Amino acid sequence: MLLQPVLLVWGSSLPRHSQAASTPLIPSPPQHAVASDSDTTSARIQNIMDPDPFPEEDKSYTKYSHYPPYCSTPQEMDKRAIPPLSNNDDTTVQTQLVHVTALIRHGSRTPFAGAPSYKCWNGYWESQDTGVWNCDLLTYMSPPASTKEKGKEVDEHGNLLDEEPDFLFEKRYDALLPEQTATGISGSIQTGNILNGTCQMGQLLARGYEQELSNGKHLRQAYFYDGDNTADEHAAADPRMRLWDLTKENSSVPPHDASIIGDPTKAIFQEPNLKYRADDEQRTLMSGQVLLRGLFGPELAATGDDETAVIKLHTADYNVDVLTPNEKVCPRVGELRSEAYASDEYKSWALTSIEAKTTKSLMKVKFGIDEVPEDILDCMMTTICTDRNLPDALNDYDGTGNGNFEVVSDFAVENFTFPYKYNDGAYSKLGMGPLWLEIMSNILQIVDSTNHPTTSGMPPPKLALFSGHDTTLMPILATLGEQVWSGKE
Repeated sequence: MLLQPVLLVWGSSLPRHSQAASTPLIPSPPQHAVASDSDTTSARIQNIMDPDPFPEEDKSYTKYSHYPPYCSTPQEMDKRAIPPLSNNDDTTVQTQLVHVTALIRHGSRTPFAGAPSYKCWNGYWESQDTGVWNCDLLTYMSPPASTKEKGKEVDEHGNLLDEEPDFLFEKRYDALLPEQTATGISGSIQTGNILNGTCQMGQLLARGYEQELSNGKHLRQAYFYDGDNTADEHAAADPRMRLWDLTKENSSVPPHDASIIGDPTKAIFQEPNLKYRADDEQRTLMSGQVLLRGLFGPELAATGDDETAVIKLHTADYNVDVLTPNEKVCPRVGELRSEAYASDEYKSWALTSIEAKTTKSLMKVKFGIDEVPEDILDCMMTTICTDRNLPDALNDYDGTGNGNFEVVSDFAVENFTFPYKYNDGAYSKLGMGPLWLEIMSNILQIVDSTNHPTTSGMPPPKLALFSGHDTTLMPILATLGEQVWSGKE
């Protein structure tokens, strides 16, 4: 039997992401939105009877007749699914999936910076439509208890104590409202959040919540077999794809010739069955948590009233984390990036290519600027994907590749991704080396346990989930070569 670990790169809001196959899915309204701060367990509990937990934050996608795949509209998400395995012509070899590593990009978010560093087009920050961001998706925080089970707190001698009922703090970004003015010795000071409303910079939006909930359900349809609840078109209908077979009592028990993977005595969302890794950003933390709710929803709901379901989240200080190429950790990574942009290949493309000349001419004629703003792609996508007003010169997206919107966005994507693939992907390979080490440490324990025994005292996970950014997925893809990723998407 051939035992197969799988590496899956999955994006909810990535330009022209190419997940194939069609799996119709109408996501149900969120009932439990999960969020977190860096050092707390947190949860948002929404009344199960509420038909729309985010009534004010528009998620309709009705302003424009066409949306880029980057926006991951509900219609676009419905087209995505984990593709089935191809048929194996060699009937002497049996294949069984035993491990999945999934890398995701966070869902739809707010702009990651504010004025004046975040440059879009004239009037962007002055407009009430594009310059003010208010959010309904909140973060709830809970002080950690001494035990995981309610009512079972213990003292220093191990004696059980009565524990007070759980309570939550609702975190709101409304302490600095734009209309407030503070008067001091040096005069009046206008206060307000950087995005001029109640949203954090780079915060996950309600749209992003829906996207990651769908991603979780796509993963469930691919890897969870649940008898009649698994449709014929779902990948899990193929016995080879069943990471978990819910019709069997111990679905985590591996075949007799496999390494020990996971622990069938633990809940399927607990370690070592699942390992959840994210960097310490609100949008990545929450995206992973919401995806896991879509993936393990029935199992989480089945947790008894006297016990709180706890999923361990592994993160690190953001400034030294390695889910993206980190020039602070490895200065050579920064040098490779600079070398890419200083190369003759880049200069030739940026100065003489038809794409560059067309884009720069458009920006000069339509916007009166000589260079393409560094953040123009993010400005355009966060605007169109949240049904805000694009400037007239860019309000022509139709998916044909001929309009100003696509001319500018295609140039911006190529410009941004150039270092990832330059010099055979040297920047990506060095920058993503530490993350590849994390990924392969799980896989090698499965495919070569003799030479790579576990060092943690636990068997490798059945599912390893990494929640990161587009700057996680793109360099990871670049390390796999141009036949996997062209750098134009």
